[in-house]
Amino acid sequence: MKYRNLTIDLGNGLKTNAQLTIPAMGKGPFPGVIFFSAAGAGSVLPPTSPYAEMAEYLSERGFVVLRYDKRGVGPNFTISDSNAWGNLTFNNLKQDAETASSVLLEEPEVNATKKATLIGHSEGNNIPPKSCRR
Repeated sequence: MKYRNLTIDLGNGLKTNAQLTIPAMGKGPFPGVIFFSAAGAGSVLPPTSPYAEMAEYLSERGFVVLRYDKRGVGPNFTISDSNAWGNLTFNNLKQDAETASSVLLEEPEVNATKKATLIGHSEGNNIPPKSCRR
């Protein structure tokens, strides 16, 4: 697999960290997958995260996977912006999911003519069905 770190601009000067996991073999463009994380301030990016293991599993099978941290969450499970985190709403999560989905589909390794597969866990299950429509 190959990895590419990204910074996603969420608007109003707020950014979040993200990572693409890209198949190392095969000829792209590949189908895309995006993960929406559970409730809380846990980061989806560390290599010890279950999301990292799932991303690797999917990339080994020909998918480009995007993982991103919620607004206000920084490395090592820290709150990097207490205002963004403390005032987080469902609408923020929805807008962030739509932005992240657009970022994924704009990546050159992703087959943008197909829709991305959306995977959510816990709170993340509430976001994809209500947003990310293209």
